[in-house]
Amino acid sequence: MIFEPLYSKMGVSGYFGPFLNEIHVNNYSLPFTYPFTLAHEMAHQYGIAPESEASLCAFIVCAESSDPMVRYSAYAFTLRYLLNDVRRILPDKYEALVSAIHPGIIADLQHNSEHWLAVRNQSLSDMQYKAYDSYLKTNQVSSGHDNYSEVVGLLISSYDLFIEK
Repeated sequence: MIFEPLYSKMGVSGYFGPFLNEIHVNNYSLPFTYPFTLAHEMAHQYGIAPESEASLCAFIVCAESSDPMVRYSAYAFTLRYLLNDVRRILPDKYEALVSAIHPGIIADLQHNSEHWLAVRNQSLSDMQYKAYDSYLKTNQVSSGHDNYSEVVGLLISSYDLFIEK
């Protein structure tokens, strides 16, 4: 990534550059997040613009992998979105849900959060958030940056595709 330290300060783990058809994954990313981020950016490369839909594609691809680390990346990454939604929508259920999840998984998610917060620059991060939110809205993603978390709804609505019959 060109300007990788700058992107790290803004919390950008990857991006797709449409002008040169290039995918970039930030080397600052922790290894367990790399497969999901790469698959997410590849979904953009294949023309899937909304962030939630790119994350759904990344989940499907990574969850079907024969590599356990790639599968873990899919579930850990999407679990983060689910936990954020539970904390916001059902705050009284949050602690019970977290305590039901293997402590190692929670530790990985916490480590990832602390890892990115350690280099975060609040001003740059806020600026990037606003600029990208406007970019998404301009490109017909009406929920803007909030579209990332909409992957939870997509996963729930497509649950039947993932269970064995």
